[in-house]
Amino acid sequence: MKISCAKTARQAIHDWDTLGAAINVKSNVMAYVLHQRDSMQHRIRLGKRTVYKSDDFNTVLEQENGEERPQRRRMGLHTIQERIGLLVEPLLDELPGNEAVYSYRRGTSPVAAIKSLAGAKVLIATDVKGFYDHIFIRHIEGALVDCGFSHLGGRLIARYCVVRRGNMQTLQQGCPASPALSNLVGYKYIDVPVQAWLKENLKGVEHKYVRYCDNVELFIYGDMPEGFAQKYKEAVKGIMRNAGFRTHDWATVSDSHPKKNQRFLGVVLNHRARVEKGMIDSLRATLFNLCLSGLSREQVVRFLQSVEKMPVYDSYDEAVLLDRLMHILGGKVAYVSSVNDRHGRWLKKLMSLARLLSKMPAEREKLASAYSPAWKEALLRYKDDTQDIVGFISGAVAGLM
Repeated sequence: MKISCAKTARQAIHDWDTLGAAINVKSNVMAYVLHQRDSMQHRIRLGKRTVYKSDDFNTVLEQENGEERPQRRRMGLHTIQERIGLLVEPLLDELPGNEAVYSYRRGTSPVAAIKSLAGAKVLIATDVKGFYDHIFIRHIEGALVDCGFSHLGGRLIARYCVVRRGNMQTLQQGCPASPALSNLVGYKYIDVPVQAWLKENLKGVEHKYVRYCDNVELFIYGDMPEGFAQKYKEAVKGIMRNAGFRTHDWATVSDSHPKKNQRFLGVVLNHRARVEKGMIDSLRATLFNLCLSGLSREQVVRFLQSVEKMPVYDSYDEAVLLDRLMHILGGKVAYVSSVNDRHGRWLKKLMSLARLLSKMPAEREKLASAYSPAWKEALLRYKDDTQDIVGFISGAVAGLM
């Protein structure tokens, strides 16, 4: 479904009827869902993070013989939030200077944009502490008013997308519209004032300000004025404080730092973009061992817990755990490939073979018990750039026959 709303129509949204008409939801459903919002949000704990799942109505219909039909989902909070997300997501593209926002942009690759940031002399980075937990209705309302909504319309949209936490109502983590709304809030209260300050205080020095959700980064390519880093930190802290936010960790890293790398979202940006060696080595070792002898259930569980920061219960079927493992590894390989072609080629070979062997458990178990040196030697050829994926797999699988 595509939902759009012209600037003139946004100003007209002020109640359930007008908002419902904009997102194609009946006004009586809009009213009921808002009244029952808290009961439709369910708290889920993921490690140290807390998210809230939104529900829709569910009904069970009975056939004439008394047998129950499968549940059918009806329109509720989740659907309304999804449609609000479709309504507000395009708004950021209309705002000047929106190129600084890298997070949650449909049709764009943040990795491709991040790679272009390499080569800075200095990186000054910080993050917003508990960003979502400090976005209140007033923040969302203010951001939407700047996009052409009325105060009543902005406040109403916000009420569908917040969650009650004690005596506060903050942006709901897990709400389908939250990424787009957090982008607009960050743009108004962080990006615009910080970029305005930089325009006045870093004149004549090539630099690039970017933000990915709660990560705020400043890349300086020219000679940084003396004392600028501390001055910038104090300015950003003041801007955040005025908006009701706080900065968390700060890091100032030069391109010649003996120990620290300039990193943004896991990509090392010293001189040229690359993925950290430790991440590549860990991924390569996991894939190699998965191909060589397979991983025990305990090893798979340990890996999933380290990545997802959530418990994996004993009742989970081993096939389900392995499927989840392959899904995560595939995502990591794709990420490395988007930044580093050479390591990406190596990892893709191991990933493709690992997927094949996951469907041949008997053969892999035989190899694990025999621990054939020839099999290990065949696997080590993943670094041979003269072999493509098909050639590598063909040579390795020949050892199974």
